[in-house]
Amino acid sequence: DASGWGRLPARTGDGGGERMVLAAKFEERTLLLAFSGEAAEQGIDMGEEVVISEESGGAGAAEKVTRRFTGSFLRPLPWQAAIASWAKSNVALRWDEEAHPADLQELWRLSFPDQEPPARKDARWNAIGFQGADPSTDFRGAGMVALSLMLALARDHTQAHCAMMANSSASPAGTPPDAKDAPVGGYGYPYTCGLINVTHMLMDLALLLPAAAAGSQNSSARFPNKRAASCRRALGGLLLQDATAFQALFVAATKVLDEEWSKGSRKYMSFNAVFDKVRPRVRAALRHPELSGPGDLERLMLLVPRT
Repeated sequence: DASGWGRLPARTGDGGGERMVLAAKFEERTLLLAFSGEAAEQGIDMGEEVVISEESGGAGAAEKVTRRFTGSFLRPLPWQAAIASWAKSNVALRWDEEAHPADLQELWRLSFPDQEPPARKDARWNAIGFQGADPSTDFRGAGMVALSLMLALARDHTQAHCAMMANSSASPAGTPPDAKDAPVGGYGYPYTCGLINVTHMLMDLALLLPAAAAGSQNSSARFPNKRAASCRRALGGLLLQDATAFQALFVAATKVLDEEWSKGSRKYMSFNAVFDKVRPRVRAALRHPELSGPGDLERLMLLVPRT
């Protein structure tokens, strides 16, 4: 007849925080479940089956616990296991001074085949959209998975990657190169930083951001809603089919960003407004009833009404 959920403080010794509780009423019986942590996939920690009955003699209603159980009773569903496995290998990766400089150099060579890569710290990294001379500092928000996604984009979609990179810094058609009325910040946006933002947004949509990186804007990570849960479930289903599904999602979202940017004023200061149009299109594609595999993502993102 009725159900609800809430949160209780974690048990003593669990390191603080909260755990999720669920109550479901079935006629005269109520099932109370306490999960091990803040999410259902962390497993059931304990539960009670309660029956509310009338006391003899008209003394009113009384609760009677008919069953009580403790322990871990909930195994992850296949899609939950798939997304957990991906997260374990990709989320919260940190800069590795031995491995990642070589990845940056490969990204440069794919972007500028006729130029030698800059040194590890060099102002020339600005040419592909890093904000400073040390590219490693730009990955703090999304982690190093952003670099692996950018490298996969450049390897597997080199022509599209180079075209989007060029488009990110292009002025509107007909704009004189020395226009005196250029907007504050100029035209264009830093391409690789834009792709790092795409990575962060996708991880946020699928509730994959670590709590420290999620910040106050990712309230859905602590209090999941239906849209966030459905996006996470959809991504888990795609990862079950193809371990590279997150790359497909990233590529499709990057192309949406490029499309939205091309329709706007191309002013640097308008980037956030443009980026805000990308998120609902990605979310709608993940929740679309026709989504059956990673290959559908790009097509479904194009179906979302543009505003």
